[in-house]
Amino acid sequence: MSRFSILMALFILSLTISLSLTKYVDTSLAQGTPVSHAFKGSIVNAQGRPVRDGANMKALIDGNAVAQSTAQGGQYKLIVTQPQGVSFSGKTVTFTVGQYKINETAKWQPGSNSVLNLTGQTQQNTVNRARGAIAGFIDPNRAGSQNQPAQAHQQDLRALEQRINEEKNQRIAQVRSGFQQVIDQTQMDADREKEEAKLNYDMELRNIENDSGQNGEASMHQQELDQTQRQYDDAKQRGAGRQHLDELERRLIRVRGNLERARSQSTGDKSRRISNAKMEYDRRVSQADRQLREQLSRMKQEMSREIGNIEREFGQQLQSQKEEAQRQQSDQQRMAREEQSQQKRMDMERQRDEQRFQQEEDRMKREMEMQEERMNREMQMDEQRMRMEEDRMRRMGQGSGPGMGPGGQGPDGMAPGVPMKTRGFLMNPKPGSQAQGFNAAMDPTMLAMIGIAITVLATGLTLFKGN
Repeated sequence: MSRFSILMALFILSLTISLSLTKYVDTSLAQGTPVSHAFKGSIVNAQGRPVRDGANMKALIDGNAVAQSTAQGGQYKLIVTQPQGVSFSGKTVTFTVGQYKINETAKWQPGSNSVLNLTGQTQQNTVNRARGAIAGFIDPNRAGSQNQPAQAHQQDLRALEQRINEEKNQRIAQVRSGFQQVIDQTQMDADREKEEAKLNYDMELRNIENDSGQNGEASMHQQELDQTQRQYDDAKQRGAGRQHLDELERRLIRVRGNLERARSQSTGDKSRRISNAKMEYDRRVSQADRQLREQLSRMKQEMSREIGNIEREFGQQLQSQKEEAQRQQSDQQRMAREEQSQQKRMDMERQRDEQRFQQEEDRMKREMEMQEERMNREMQMDEQRMRMEEDRMRRMGQGSGPGMGPGGQGPDGMAPGVPMKTRGFLMNPKPGSQAQGFNAAMDPTMLAMIGIAITVLATGLTLFKGN
């Protein structure tokens, strides 16, 4: 195979691999590979103390939780992953721990790894202070009655009760206002019904008066009476006979009777119609008043029931919040007691450690003193032995002649004129003389000081290792 063929084969192979990788990357991008932004760092409360272990942490974007974790050893780690089809790029990330917000925020960036130290916020009220103590946001060792004095607790309870009563009174005022509008409208409807009844009554009276003035039978009898009266007057002027005049007088009497009866009947009908109209008017007014009273009574009952429900609701809310505050205060006091107990235990352990260290130090000091005393006694005994040996040697030298030993030799067994050698590196050449070189280094006093220094060094290393 030629070199050109090999190069072409390698080129085709590399091109195939490149296309495969490009297709794989395009496929991965098309499938929407998740990207994340990791946050880590320390988390402390408002006083700068680390929050308790296990405190629940959350990261939020647009008010929605997107990641959660727990704090351990005053440190945290959160990984905010962007779901498919959603864009977090450039959005603000906020943090919470328990029920509390964090001061710091961050911008979400894909593939970033940020170190962000967080500081918690605290709110000064009963419930949140207790929750803050539980979450580790409030220092339980703060001066005073452990963050929640009884007086401050009572003030918080009074403020809580005042706030709830204000909300309750506001709700009640709204209910009263709504019902008052309905009551006013109902009163207006009743008044309008009464006015309409009065208008109908007045119109009926006018109709009755008009009908009474236009009664046909009474008018007919009146016309007949007037005609008969004219006939009677004419006959009387003509001097008509008595029989004719009597006939006309009887007709006058009859017509007057008919007129009186017609008029009496018309007056009765008028009175009856007026009475009926008055009864109808009274009925409508009475019905309007009765309906008004019933509606007012029903609305007052509904209003009282609604106000009772509101008072019961806010009473239960106040009671539950008081119980919650009491429970949180109890938890806070319990935590304070536990903190005090733990502090006492730590103090006692520290005192015991200090006592043990002091005892160990005293023991080592006594051992060093005893060892130094023993070494001093050994040095004194060595010096005594050396002096006794020197005295013995001097006595032996004096017994053999001045400066000569047996056989004409010196005290050291050597011929006269030969310098005396040392008697070992623990002895000086002669009494009162100074050792030189290696013998000086191996002097008993020097050896004792070196031994003391080594002992002190070994003791210090032992104490350091034990601590």
